[in-house]
Amino acid sequence: MPAFFVSSEQAVGTTIVIRGDLLRHLRTSLRVRPGEELRLTEDHVRRHRARVTSVTAEQLTASVLDTAQRPAGTAPAVILGQALLKHDQMDWVIQKATELGVAFVIPLITSRGVVRPDAARIKAQRERWNKIAFEAAQQAERWDIPEVMEPQAWPDWVGALPSAATRLLLHERRRSVPLSDIPLSEAVGEPFVLAIGPEGGWTEDETYAADQAGFRSVSLGERILRAETAALAGLTLLQGRLGQLR
Repeated sequence: MPAFFVSSEQAVGTTIVIRGDLLRHLRTSLRVRPGEELRLTEDHVRRHRARVTSVTAEQLTASVLDTAQRPAGTAPAVILGQALLKHDQMDWVIQKATELGVAFVIPLITSRGVVRPDAARIKAQRERWNKIAFEAAQQAERWDIPEVMEPQAWPDWVGALPSAATRLLLHERRRSVPLSDIPLSEAVGEPFVLAIGPEGGWTEDETYAADQAGFRSVSLGERILRAETAALAGLTLLQGRLGQLR
């Protein structure tokens, strides 16, 4: 069962009270009953093992059995810049990127991308993406929840990245260093940025902008992967090298 997020306002001494959407999910979907145990992550800093003591239509109460504190950070944050993909593909990338531990996902508007954001729907779309990230973070028993940002145009994004970030551009159509071979700094304060292009690949202008912004072109080998597959493979390899998949 996932580790569900709760706030400190729901914790009173050694009792945790759950209402609202999480109550409906636990009561109706998971059919949680008194006597069962839950894992509850409070304010992203402590995780309780708690036993359910009562379940009603109004609230679920649970008694804390033991508590673990969040471990100290041991690896750099990873930021995924992902060219906008078709509806279900983008949802899938956000879900899997969350499971793999990214800190942020930035949907990117690129020249060859077939998807363009609809200004009238972007607020609802972003809420949907963040809900996907929230649920995936619980399922993966993460301590935190990555944020999915509003779509950004490629030139705007590359020009506004943190100066200390290590910037990696996945590029299969030019001479690139294998991602498995590049030297990686493991300084916690220096994030890694991994940019994944659309199905049609990066244009020359986009590649030039990346070069000017300090990106290093990397590859995943000889095979040409679909964009969503490249995102999963790239993140898995990067997180493995950063010691997050041991």
